Amino acid sequence: MAAGSISVIIPTHNRSSTLKKAIQSVLKQTSAVDEIIVVDDGCTDDTVAVLKEMSKTIYRPRIVGIRQDSRGPSAARNAGIRAARSEWVAFLDDDDIWLAGKIEKQMAILERDPDLDLIACGSNVLGLHKKVEIFPVREWAMLFRNWLITPTVVMRRSVAMRCECFPENMRHAEDYAFFLRVAAEHKCLFLNERLVTCGGGKRSFGQTGLTEDLGAIYAGETEVFRRWRARKKPSFIAFLLVRLISFLRHLRRRILVAVEWRQNAIDHESQQESGAPSTTTDNAP
Repeated sequence: MAAGSISVIIPTHNRSSTLKKAIQSVLKQTSAVDEIIVVDDGCTDDTVAVLKEMSKTIYRPRIVGIRQDSRGPSAARNAGIRAARSEWVAFLDDDDIWLAGKIEKQMAILERDPDLDLIACGSNVLGLHKKVEIFPVREWAMLFRNWLITPTVVMRRSVAMRCECFPENMRHAEDYAFFLRVAAEHKCLFLNERLVTCGGGKRSFGQTGLTEDLGAIYAGETEVFRRWRARKKPSFIAFLLVRLISFLRHLRRRILVAVEWRQNAIDHESQQESGAPSTTTDNAP
C-alpha cells in the first residue's frame, strides 16, 4: 500500500441519483484520492448502470464496484475496507456530500503527525466547538457525544482492521460502537470545521432512513454501552452516568421531533384554511 494513499468507501442501496452527487463531491476535492470503492448492498435500481457510465469517463481515481446481497451498511463498509488498496480509508454515505478542500485539509494534518490514526471534521449534523481549531477525541468524550460522524472520518486502514471494523450484528449505532473502540485505543483528532453535508441537509435523527426510529437508535446506543462495559469494566457509578446522559439525549431528540411535528401540523392547518399550497414535510401527522 502506497504511503499517503487514500481509498473512499461508499456503501449504497437504491440511491443512484444521490450516489452520483456523492461521487462528484469526491471528484471535486482539491486533493485527489486514489480510488473510490462503491459497495452495492443489494441494489435493485439502476445503480450498476450509473457506475458503469461514470467509469467510462473517469480514469482517475479508479472506481471499483463491489456487489453483495443486502446485508446493511456495516457489512458494506467492511467489504470496502477489506478491498481497499490504500494506507488510509475515508467513508462517505450515498446521500452525503464532501465540501471542497475536505481531504486536503485532513491529509495535511495527518502528514504532520505520524502518530495520528484518525481525523474527523465538522458537519451539518454536529455543532462545532466554539474556540478550538483542532482537538483530541478520547474515549470519555465519545461516551457523552459521538464526535466521529462516519462521512467525516479519514483513518488508517490497518487500525480499522485491528479494531475489527464495523459490527455487522448491529443495525443502529454500529458506527458509534466502532469509533468508540477506535478512540479508546488510538490517537484521534477533530478538525473544527464543517466540511461535510450529511443526508442532503436533513437532521441526523427522526426524519428518514435508519435514523427515523428514535426507539431503535436508543436501543442501539444501549447496546454500544453494554459492549463498552463488557470490554472496559468501568465502575458502576461511571456506567450509570453514561447511561443517564444517553437517556437525556434520547429524551431531547423526542422533544425536538414532537415540537417539529406539532409545528408542521399547525402550518398545514393554516395553509388549508388560507387555501395556500401545503409545504409541510412528510413527517407531519
